[in-house]
Amino acid sequence: GEPTAGSDEGDGSEARAFRLAKRLHAAGRFDGAALVRTIEDGMLPFFLAGLAALCALQPTAAWEVLADPRGRGPALLLRAAGIGRDEAAAILLALNARGPIFSGQEGDATAAQLELFDTMDQGSAKEVLRLWQAHPAYRASVARISTRARPAAEAA
Repeated sequence: GEPTAGSDEGDGSEARAFRLAKRLHAAGRFDGAALVRTIEDGMLPFFLAGLAALCALQPTAAWEVLADPRGRGPALLLRAAGIGRDEAAAILLALNARGPIFSGQEGDATAAQLELFDTMDQGSAKEVLRLWQAHPAYRASVARISTRARPAAEAA
């Protein structure tokens, strides 16, 4: 059958990248230095696959977090993945060089993202990511419920 958005099955390049990243991670060969190399070499799909593997997320969920419009996602993912500070700084610089899609704002958000990285511990970051580890249909239901509840609360 067709793979769902939350599965890592299939023959697409993203699915192959994720399977490779998971294998490398399981073998202890995918770390912060590997992430730095992939993003600096412009291999965004493999970077995303590696980050997803390190955070126990599906690539679609990692992308949702990475592209957070407030720009908090990259620091959150890097902290949850256990990436060292120097490597995190290099990754944040490389991501922000790609424009506001990863920074949540125009201009350089690297300093603010690095400050968030510094002030959050790995356990807290993992806790925040727990929702994204859920099945995509569950995440969609939570999103629908939260957006449905908001207008009712504002009307009261």
